[in-house]
Amino acid sequence: MRAESPSVALPPSLGILARVLDQAQLDLTANHKLSGSCLDRRLPPKHTRSSLLNKDEFIHNVRYEWFLYLRIPDRLHGQLLLSDVIKYRVFDADYVSTQRWKREKKTLVEATRQPKLMAEPSILIPKMANELSLRLHEG
Repeated sequence: MRAESPSVALPPSLGILARVLDQAQLDLTANHKLSGSCLDRRLPPKHTRSSLLNKDEFIHNVRYEWFLYLRIPDRLHGQLLLSDVIKYRVFDADYVSTQRWKREKKTLVEATRQPKLMAEPSILIPKMANELSLRLHEG
């Protein structure tokens, strides 16, 4: 999925980033590696450029690719939604409505496939307390 360019004018560095990201996406989709056409020396700040160069003073493709991954949040201005990545997800994105919870509680809990969630609390809590006590006193 390609990110659409915003309708507002981008600062020059973000305009370059947008172009480079578009080209990088095409390269990685087609060839599984970056081509020379998206290795733009103007994009990295001066303090970063030296770490992206190889011994011959050419940009190292893999390092540049990682540099681009790190710059993506700048391009998206916080509008990134990764529903499968817990780290960047909004906390309440996982909420289930009260009505659905009441209606489908058993199915939802079973879908997690977490044994401790599916266990009966009156059996689970004493067992966990016992295991914790054993760990605390071993040694």
